[in-house]
Amino acid sequence: MDETNLSVVIGVIFLILIVNTTMLFSLTPVVNPAVIALPVQEGPSVLQTTDSFKSSPAPIVNPVIPVTTATSPIPVPVEAPGQKIATDPPEYYVTMEPQEPDEDDLPQIIQPELPRQTDVGYVTIFSLKNQSLFDKQPRVSFNLVNPPLIIEYNVTPFTFSDIKYVEYKVLSTPHDANILVDRPYEGTWVKVVVKDKITGEIVQEDGFGNVFGKQTPREMEIYKTGNYVFEISGAYAAIDLTMKVKKEGNIP
Repeated sequence: MDETNLSVVIGVIFLILIVNTTMLFSLTPVVNPAVIALPVQEGPSVLQTTDSFKSSPAPIVNPVIPVTTATSPIPVPVEAPGQKIATDPPEYYVTMEPQEPDEDDLPQIIQPELPRQTDVGYVTIFSLKNQSLFDKQPRVSFNLVNPPLIIEYNVTPFTFSDIKYVEYKVLSTPHDANILVDRPYEGTWVKVVVKDKITGEIVQEDGFGNVFGKQTPREMEIYKTGNYVFEISGAYAAIDLTMKVKKEGNIP
């Protein structure tokens, strides 16, 4: 027998041995057979195995699995250190009686008072009417014997015009134009300074713009006897100003 035929015969014998061994293992009962769990209906159920091995019926108890549902967390108040959380409003055992406030407790008016009327008993010693200010005006001096001396003035800032180019439509027709926008000049300023004529000391000063704000009209009052000089200066503004004193003792 040549080597080829011998190899074929050995292969056939080996294949037969493998098949027989497999069949033998399939027919041999297993000491601890694998239990195959089949789908069961509600109620008691029975374990089923292969035909070669059968066990006594035994009930299967389905495990209880807890079911959780998503709920919104309930906020729990947390006390900060040294802080108590109020749960209910406190109970009062007294009678609450409202009372009217005293006149001294009423809030005071913080708005400046309007200039007083000085038409009766006062005479005008100096005035400016719509005077344009571009630099210092001539100084004015007066010897005040019977105070007060009252200065009332109103400032009108110069108006500047800005040209604004705009484009617009009326229905479907386009238009364009140059528009003049008038506005007060932001560089307007006025200063009124009262000095002692002998010492040159500034007794009082006020104005419009810069550090003085932009409230107008304004008023200044001098309540001390003395020889005073008044300096009025400004730019980009027109001013109306009057100085008034009592006639008695001041005007011969």
